[in-house]
Amino acid sequence: MKMLSLNKQKHNEPDFDELYRMISDLKSFLDEDMIFNENLDIILDFQDDDGSFKFFDSYKIPSDAVIDFCFIPTYLCTAILMKAYLTDSEHFTSKGKSGLLKGLEKSCDINLCGHGFEALSGQIYALNIFMKAGLKEFLDIHSDICPKFSDIIKRIISQYRDMESKGKFFGSWGESYESEIKQINEYFS
Repeated sequence: MKMLSLNKQKHNEPDFDELYRMISDLKSFLDEDMIFNENLDIILDFQDDDGSFKFFDSYKIPSDAVIDFCFIPTYLCTAILMKAYLTDSEHFTSKGKSGLLKGLEKSCDINLCGHGFEALSGQIYALNIFMKAGLKEFLDIHSDICPKFSDIIKRIISQYRDMESKGKFFGSWGESYESEIKQINEYFS
């Protein structure tokens, strides 16, 4: 088990190697069987008051970077907490449950969408993060933890089912997301 190292950066002094390392480490940790260990405490201690797990001290950065380094880390950390909660909710601390709730609420801010013309691809990416954490099971068992998050996921699922029934799988640039949307629909069927 690798220990996580999460560091907040100044918004006007990005270290992109470090930013991508932190994203990679969070993805690797989400893929582990885990879950209750020191890394959860590191994640919870890293959470901002607004519920995010952003890598910068401010949102005053280019909007595509806000997605990459503020929302994606929030989705990853929240998904890790979700997976931990599903693994053993009885041993989940009140701090952990509060962190999960705040992370879920913050994840709702932009409906899991990407930036601009990449809104759909970003949303698919975000859904896949949460699916790795057991999103379907979480919604089946714990949808009451954050009804706002549960409602957003249900709306997205309904939208994707509608897209499939109409055979419309295209993003803003005309790119096809047919296989991705069908895979998500199958996951939730």
